[in-house]
Amino acid sequence: DLHDFMQSVTNGLKREIPEEGEGDDNNNDELMAVMTVIRDVRKKMESVPELFGPQKECVQILRRYGVDVLNDEVAGKKLQDFLEEIPLAWDAVVKKTFRKKEDILPMQMAAVDSLK
Repeated sequence: DLHDFMQSVTNGLKREIPEEGEGDDNNNDELMAVMTVIRDVRKKMESVPELFGPQKECVQILRRYGVDVLNDEVAGKKLQDFLEEIPLAWDAVVKKTFRKKEDILPMQMAAVDSLK
C-alpha cells in the first residue's frame, strides 16, 4: 500500500553512499539501490496523486449510506486525518527524492566516468 511504499522510499533515501575509494563495489551497490528508489518514485509520481480524490469520494459514499469509517485507523491514525495528511506526506517524499537525486549526481557522473 501507499503508506508502506512511502516508508520504504524514506528508508531507501536515508542510505549513505561512502566517498569514492572507500569500498568501491559497496559504493556502487549503494548508489544503485538509491537510484532504484528514485526510479520507483518517478514511476508513481503521476498515478499516486490521482488516488487521493477517489479515496475521499469512497469515504463520502460510505458515510452517505451510514457506514462510519472515520473512526477506523490507517497507519496508526484516524482515517480522516490520514486522508488529509497523505497528499502532503507524498509531496514531502517526492521532494526528498529529488533532493537525494541532486546529492548523488556527482557520484553518478563519477560512476559513468569510471566505465569509460
